[in-house]
Amino acid sequence: AVQLLFDAHPEAICVNDGNGRTLLDIAGMPRLRGRGEENASEVVTFLEAQMAYVRKAQDIIAMQTPDDNNRLPLHHALFNNASLGAIKLLVKGNPLACQVSDVNKDSPLHIACRGGNCGAVKYLLERNTSQVSEQNVGNKLPIHLLCESGQDIVDRESPEFVETIWHLLKAHHETVLI
Repeated sequence: AVQLLFDAHPEAICVNDGNGRTLLDIAGMPRLRGRGEENASEVVTFLEAQMAYVRKAQDIIAMQTPDDNNRLPLHHALFNNASLGAIKLLVKGNPLACQVSDVNKDSPLHIACRGGNCGAVKYLLERNTSQVSEQNVGNKLPIHLLCESGQDIVDRESPEFVETIWHLLKAHHETVLI
């Protein structure tokens, strides 16, 4: 439930309640931990990981400085299958990152497709559809990478997968001919 809320409204992780506490503060409170120590621990771990993305998204220099492979924090987050909320924060921190391809000509859309991250694919398509028709160094379109992603990564019979394929085809209907 926490991840669904974070994915929908990632900025809420930084908002304080009426007593000046963040979500991370509240999740770590002893009275909440006592209701399910393991579950509370998972929530705290998740929120701590997301806070790392919050801090990264606020670091303008880090957000705009590519590594040796021309990858930005957005690329790395997609490789690591970060939550949709984290992807949204990183795109907000550097909207132009959606248009940057790495040395393999993989755009963030290519990486999201390769990882079977359907939520990120749909989100990135909403921001920029230009890369849907760009091939990487392996001559693969993003849709090819999504279709090649393993069953252990994505359920190809799920409605989300089918919907994502539909969005990719709709954005670049010539794909059927390639």
